Amino acid sequence: MAKLFVIMGKSSTGKDTVYKELLKSGSLKPIVMYTTRPMREGETDGKEYFFTSDKDVEAYQAENKIIEMRSYNTIQGLWRYYTLDDGQIDRNSDDKYVIIATLQAYEIYLAYYGSDMVIPIYIEVDDKARIHRAIEREDRQHRPDYVEMCRRFLADEQDFSETRIKNAGVGKRYVNAILSDCVNEILLDIDKINYYIKITEEQNLSVRELRQRIKNKEYERLDEETKKKLKNKEELKVPDLVKNPIQIKNTSGNNEISEKVLQKLILEDIPSFLKELGNGFSFIDSCLLYTSPSPRDA
Repeated sequence: MAKLFVIMGKSSTGKDTVYKELLKSGSLKPIVMYTTRPMREGETDGKEYFFTSDKDVEAYQAENKIIEMRSYNTIQGLWRYYTLDDGQIDRNSDDKYVIIATLQAYEIYLAYYGSDMVIPIYIEVDDKARIHRAIEREDRQHRPDYVEMCRRFLADEQDFSETRIKNAGVGKRYVNAILSDCVNEILLDIDKINYYIKITEEQNLSVRELRQRIKNKEYERLDEETKKKLKNKEELKVPDLVKNPIQIKNTSGNNEISEKVLQKLILEDIPSFLKELGNGFSFIDSCLLYTSPSPRDA
């Protein structure tokens, strides 16, 4: 199943810049939204947005192609932002898509595509930094519109209120104080998500089992070389998926454990120990064996 990562946040939090940096990773495909607002300095039709007219909107509505649309009464007139079901997203693929949207649009995507497909990326910046960024951006425009900038800031306080964020089910926030740190944190989380999707599908994990794997930080305990192979979709070998360190529950009550006690702890919970090692291992008597898959299992 495809995944849609939705970048959200108040004005001047750097959403566009984060979006562009994420695309440079090569692991995400861009989804371009549509708007009727005028094109800004430095923008390109089909890159930041598809710039359309009110007549285009009416035609798309007649064809029932609009997934969601928001309208804003600005100083310069009515501006519309909307998403089309235009074939940019293939639900049945394994592709990962990314789009910039509002909190309201995110909720509509959840209803349209399903919660299994849509994942939020909420960007935050403190208000003082946002104001400085917004003024600098307006200063670069051929015709700066500081009144409209202020309107957007005031509207954000309602559109992205803490109550609305909580009700939308958005949990984690990504602080965009230092761009590279913010982008790297997002990419790391995307890699984690891809890994847990992979093992859930391959091992048919239940929700309870998946939550336990995440709680045990299974992805974080993989070797860095293994993580690179996963990201590049390279073939993995048995040693690649052995966790480091391997977690064994200590029920002895002792802080220092001898080899004999360690063996006893392993034998007390063989299933958990084998899960730590990965698929293909079995325990017979006191011997740990690895059995490679038979051609008949393919």
